[in-house]
Amino acid sequence: MNNYAVIGKLKLQEIEGAKTLQMGFYDGMPFAVQKDLTEDDLCIIFLPDGQLSKEYAEANDCVQRIDENGNRAGGFFGKNRKVRSVKFMQGKIRSLGYVAKIDTLAFTGLSIDELSKLKEGQFISDLNGVPIANKFINQATRSAMGGQKGIRKERELLGLKMHPDTSQYYQNKTNFKPGDLVTWTEKLDGTSVRFGEVYDERKLNWAQRLLNKITPLEKYQKKFVTGTRRVLLSEDKRDTGFYENDNIYKGLTKSCDGKLHQGEAVYAEIVGWQSPEKPLFERGGVKFTYGCQPGERTLFVYKIVWTLPGGEQTTLSWDATKARATELGLKYVPELGVRKFGNDAKPEGVIGVVEKLTANYTIGLSTLDQSHIREGCAIRVDRGQDTFIYKSKSEEYYMLEDVFKADDKNVDLEEAQG
Repeated sequence: MNNYAVIGKLKLQEIEGAKTLQMGFYDGMPFAVQKDLTEDDLCIIFLPDGQLSKEYAEANDCVQRIDENGNRAGGFFGKNRKVRSVKFMQGKIRSLGYVAKIDTLAFTGLSIDELSKLKEGQFISDLNGVPIANKFINQATRSAMGGQKGIRKERELLGLKMHPDTSQYYQNKTNFKPGDLVTWTEKLDGTSVRFGEVYDERKLNWAQRLLNKITPLEKYQKKFVTGTRRVLLSEDKRDTGFYENDNIYKGLTKSCDGKLHQGEAVYAEIVGWQSPEKPLFERGGVKFTYGCQPGERTLFVYKIVWTLPGGEQTTLSWDATKARATELGLKYVPELGVRKFGNDAKPEGVIGVVEKLTANYTIGLSTLDQSHIREGCAIRVDRGQDTFIYKSKSEEYYMLEDVFKADDKNVDLEEAQG
């Protein structure tokens, strides 16, 4: 999902003491914009963690350069065209991205009249066949993607689907209804892991194939498999980790080998340290280690899924997830709050309460480690047999993450798995 630029309008607010800037808000996210922008202006909003396309940046002179007289010219983007989360006026103003008027898209060949008909809320990765925005991945992470070892190509194994991308809360604010059970948990800055007893198709020898014609044999065999977010680990590398020397997964999933039922899969986040000297994630100088001692790491379960041989899946309720994780001797992500909405609740009331509580739970110190902020929160919706999970990151975390990713020496372990 390439949701790094969206068409929309901003709610504006004056900034005391600012001569040229004002604050603009889109779905609660703050952006510093020029004072000539109005609330009626249709804009393209470049969101956190995105990157301007080369075509857009060149057409709108967005990248800093030096002119023929040696003076600074062009826009304020670096050569990597990363959408930055920045502070102005000694931190008084925070801006999570970049906003431009819709006419900056005219270089795509569309007329102003055609551009004005773009729909608010429409996400754009390209327009009229021209790239506009994409996810930013720095060079070190790209290099790590190309140098992965100890893995095998992803193939569909019944019972252990790939980690789905978690949707942003601000894109789903209205997807809350009367009757919903909503749970807020702390979002952990970790690397994803999945493991389960999968249905692995049996490979029959010639004698078994002959016997199978007379008495059908079981199609699948039970098999314990560990995977990262995107790939399954080779069996001979399962206990040595995704990265050959990091040992990120060693021992954390092995304890469940033989304890899971066939078709049962556990999804979790690993937090802590890569080594005694290096944390798994350090953002802007802040070590997100969640109380783990140097060299230690642990996992926190956030979802458990059951799959039947026919492919039907059931996601355990949050209460059942906690109980099963405890039974397996595993921790689960910290719970921040729970709200059960009655079937007679007003839809707009449900949405309003969720928005208020999400804003409250997104900020603050980690409940696991008071030495650093929390990344944000995850919002889980249990609705009958359906489960939805959204994420909400704090402004302060976006700022720290931006500093980390802007440095081409830093490898983002989670993104490198992609």
